[in-house]
Amino acid sequence: MARFCIKCGAQLQPDDKFCIKCGASACEAGECGEEREAAGEVLQDGASEAPASAPDDSGAAGDDGSIADGDEAAPAAKGGRRKYAVPAVLGAAAGLVLAIGVGMAVSPSPMGSAAGEVSVPELLGSTQEDAAGMLADANLKLGAVAVAYSDDYPAGQVSLASPVPGEKAAAGSEVDLTISKGPAPKDEPAAPVPQEVAPAPQQPTPDNYVLPESATHLYSEAEVSGLSEWDLSIARNEIYARHGRGFADQELAAYFASQSWYRQQYTPEQFDALSPSPLNDVERANAALLLKVEKDKKYGGASSSAPAGLSDAAVQAARRALGIPDSLDCVTPEVGGASWWEGGGMYLYPVAFYRNGAQIASALCKDDGTPARNIMGYNG
Repeated sequence: MARFCIKCGAQLQPDDKFCIKCGASACEAGECGEEREAAGEVLQDGASEAPASAPDDSGAAGDDGSIADGDEAAPAAKGGRRKYAVPAVLGAAAGLVLAIGVGMAVSPSPMGSAAGEVSVPELLGSTQEDAAGMLADANLKLGAVAVAYSDDYPAGQVSLASPVPGEKAAAGSEVDLTISKGPAPKDEPAAPVPQEVAPAPQQPTPDNYVLPESATHLYSEAEVSGLSEWDLSIARNEIYARHGRGFADQELAAYFASQSWYRQQYTPEQFDALSPSPLNDVERANAALLLKVEKDKKYGGASSSAPAGLSDAAVQAARRALGIPDSLDCVTPEVGGASWWEGGGMYLYPVAFYRNGAQIASALCKDDGTPARNIMGYNG
């Protein structure tokens, strides 16, 4: 009696325990008819169990699923019964379904490694049109588009993308782009604005100053005692000059005018009237120290008291400086007590000349008789 696999319909040998085609367990007990029915054969009514011939390879199913003539088994000897061998057809259909299922299980998803996610393509450096095409190919949409300056990408190219290229994004989501406008324009230098007041002084180098750190370093008396009277006067007045103060003393004015960093912004009177003072605490302390040392050097340590008065030679020098002729008689000088001139860093003496009781000339003079301030010359 022929035996067939109940799974795939392949013919089994009498001693087979398993199907050599699909590996299913072979039927070991029961009548042949029961085995065929288990394998899926269809018998006509009233047919006795007659051995059926093995299916012919030429009897494969047609394209429309019908059984070809070759699949028709020979009639049995008795009863004129006809049977149809369908196990091969069922086996082929089962194999096709299995193949499709396996293929779906192992085929990679076109949407990416995670269901519903795709990678953002490399968009930087492309045009907006090309970027839109690449996004469509990746199952993404073009989102908001902005423009901005970029030093890295020429004008018209994508300079930024969000999400960034290489990141995962939900399929069908939007990607925002920034299109480069090219490098940012360089700022053109502003046209100079005319000013009535001179600009601030240039930043000096240490070589331009007697004491280059007088605005930040609090000097000690030992540090400045080695300076000459002139250097002490310059060091003290450069504190004021740094802030744009002018000088009535011609020597000081000429010295600071020769310095590249100095720019006069105020007259002596304007600067002295500033409130609050532009000097910081360190500058004020250094100016006071330099004044003390300067007085000590000039007046032999008697910095606490003013000199007694002008010499006769100084008085005569003041008379000539004020334009009083030597031939003019009956001229009487009057010299007042000295007072300290902060702006000039020296003592000044009020000198007045009288003739017949009337004042004809006056000035505040240096100790050598040179008029320095408040000069009223003789006009004849």
